[in-house]
Amino acid sequence: MSINLMCSVVKIDESKIPDIYLINMSCGETSIQMDIHRSVNIVKEGDLVEVVIDKKVPTYIEGRDFVAHGYVVSKREVGGSTRIHVSLWGYLVVINTSSRAVVEFFNYMDKVYIRMSRSPSPYPKT
Repeated sequence: MSINLMCSVVKIDESKIPDIYLINMSCGETSIQMDIHRSVNIVKEGDLVEVVIDKKVPTYIEGRDFVAHGYVVSKREVGGSTRIHVSLWGYLVVINTSSRAVVEFFNYMDKVYIRMSRSPSPYPKT
């Protein structure tokens, strides 16, 4: 099982850390904010992207997609939704959702893979 989200890149801010961007995405009842190094960023504001979160390596195209793995480090209820923090070896992904399916997918210290692809995606739905 994997989580497949179609997201709009709402905003990209520069972090106070040199060469790091903060990407804000809206994915329906889920929002994602993630740190990313400028050299591996594949999106710009206004892009439609597919975000896949899986517990095994997802299909990807090297040099086209962003793929990384990390660990679920926090999962807590905040004001009627759940906030999940995934550490991609120091880069933080914050998933804020009211979707039960998304919440139930994650457990503390799960190893997860995150793939971000600019749409339209050439991959079959998993």
